[in-house]
Amino acid sequence: MVAFASGDRRRSKVGRLRFEQLQEEPPVPVDPADPDSTPLPYLVICLGRTRMTSADDEAKVFLVVAPVAVVKEWLQRADIPKGPTFRAVDRLGSVGDRALTPSRST
Repeated sequence: MVAFASGDRRRSKVGRLRFEQLQEEPPVPVDPADPDSTPLPYLVICLGRTRMTSADDEAKVFLVVAPVAVVKEWLQRADIPKGPTFRAVDRLGSVGDRALTPSRST
């Protein structure tokens, strides 16, 4: 969900995503012209330098609504305060410390 919502990121990029790259922002209104409209959850992923940006640019991707809720719930349930965002879960339900790799889930 995060890979698709963030512009169809490659599995390797999503697997290397770190907690420190996530910036929670205040909710944004559904209708920017009406500040009293329903607020939507909003999250920024700081990609840093990519092959499509120059050395001075910092690429950012913005997530809204469902992907934000999913990421926030995962971080809370997995008790991830820093480091890799997406980690392997073993058969017993324990969350590992290392990031997922693009080639396999452990």
